Amino acid sequence: MFGNDFYPTPIELIDKMRRAVDMNRVRTILEPSAGRGDIVERIAAMDGVSSRNGEPTHAIDTIELDEELCMILTGKGYKPIARDFLKFNTYGSYDLIVMNPPFSDGDAHLIKAINMQRRGGQVACLLNAETLRNPYTNQRKELASLIKKYQGTVEYMGNAFGTADRTTKVETALVYINIEPMTAPSDILKNLAEAEVLERQEEQSATDLVDGDYTTGAVRRYEIEMKAGLKLIDEYQALKPLLSRSFSGDKHPILELTIGREAFTNIRDEFVKAMRIKYWSELFQSSEFTKIFTSTTRDAYHKQIKDLERYEVTTANIKQMQLEISQSMIGNLDESIVYLFDEFSSHYYDEQSNNIHYYNGWKTNKAYIINKKVITRLNAYSGWNGCNPSEWQVVQKLEDIEKVFAYLDGKISKDMDELRATLVSATNSQESRGIVTKYFTVDFYKKGTTHITFTRPDLLKKFNLIGSQRKGWLPPTYGKKAYTDLGEEDRDLVDEFEGKASYAETVANTEFYTDRPQLGTVRLGLIA
Repeated sequence: MFGNDFYPTPIELIDKMRRAVDMNRVRTILEPSAGRGDIVERIAAMDGVSSRNGEPTHAIDTIELDEELCMILTGKGYKPIARDFLKFNTYGSYDLIVMNPPFSDGDAHLIKAINMQRRGGQVACLLNAETLRNPYTNQRKELASLIKKYQGTVEYMGNAFGTADRTTKVETALVYINIEPMTAPSDILKNLAEAEVLERQEEQSATDLVDGDYTTGAVRRYEIEMKAGLKLIDEYQALKPLLSRSFSGDKHPILELTIGREAFTNIRDEFVKAMRIKYWSELFQSSEFTKIFTSTTRDAYHKQIKDLERYEVTTANIKQMQLEISQSMIGNLDESIVYLFDEFSSHYYDEQSNNIHYYNGWKTNKAYIINKKVITRLNAYSGWNGCNPSEWQVVQKLEDIEKVFAYLDGKISKDMDELRATLVSATNSQESRGIVTKYFTVDFYKKGTTHITFTRPDLLKKFNLIGSQRKGWLPPTYGKKAYTDLGEEDRDLVDEFEGKASYAETVANTEFYTDRPQLGTVRLGLIA
């Protein structure tokens, strides 16, 4: 009735094909030489409806040569989109091609299906087993080569059609191939890469590259991505008139370029801004920048990221940004000190009384200084790993403290490798007490606290001076007058804060203890 090659697929075989496929990755399906549509009908019945809204979860297309079978497919709602699969061409794609092609030319059908899925997709095909067992023709050899290339699986089914609606003694095989999605190579990137090679050769012959592999690499990548994106936008703008929704009426394009999810009139400018922010954000996350940040200064600079959309990512601008961050660190030091000052004094239950020493400050009786030893709520213990000082939160907090004390020491501490190595060593040896760092020793306790003992009294004194001055607990003239020149009230304050002898040392070293750049807004000296 429907031709010599019409053998409807038994339900048992369809279910076996379906189990071979990862249906979670399937939204579009094509069944070539679909016959009555038994395969897609079964799949739709089992997997084709959303349990939430009753909508079809799969878009199903069929192809069928026989006119009567086309009418049956149309009646079932699977109207064929083409007649001859071997002559079929499409710009579309399918997540799954599933088929029981005519046994007489199954090899040609399967080769066609595999080639359609070269950019990604699944194929499940019932085939005459002899096609695979006896590859005596070039076409069969090509098929065997493709199955091997894409690491397909073959399961021989024996006489699977022995009890079908239309029986045959032909042995069958189930071939399953999954080709991972791939992105076609970009001609834009290829052309840019070739131009980049020539440009670098010319540039290196004229001048040396800027120091720093990371900086150079980041700038190179930025330039390639920026040029590629702008070229893509230019190509889109040139094609846009051809992509309108209609020939005469609606001139809005079918295909739109957006930045994120938003379309812009001037998409070039918005793309440039987005690219700049992307790269400045990534740079601020890199070790080239984080090694000179404390948590406070990092947060301050991240708030300025939006302003950087005006500045190109060049080696000169990156170097300038690093320089300005380093120069502004002493200015931002006050904020970091006050943050630690507050943290050491007020976050730790009743143990805070051990952290601070109270005194009557300038115009207040609620002033305090931080003691040589402080207790923080910093937990280095976990239930299964024991003491873990190299845990991220512990390392970050101790790095912040070390950076602050390095600044107090007149240094910009960029290298935290020594501190990290010390903490990793303590973790490996399960050492929890008396861990020595550059400016303090650390003791970790199972109850979830950490004891920090400062080993540089002069830096702790400077820490307390700056913290107290920012709190307004010391007069502006503190440290700038000799003890004997102070009024009675100021002398009482000095006695409570540090004592006469210590104050004399403060006055003798005023530049070290009290003179420092004022906190101000960082001004970017970058080239737009």
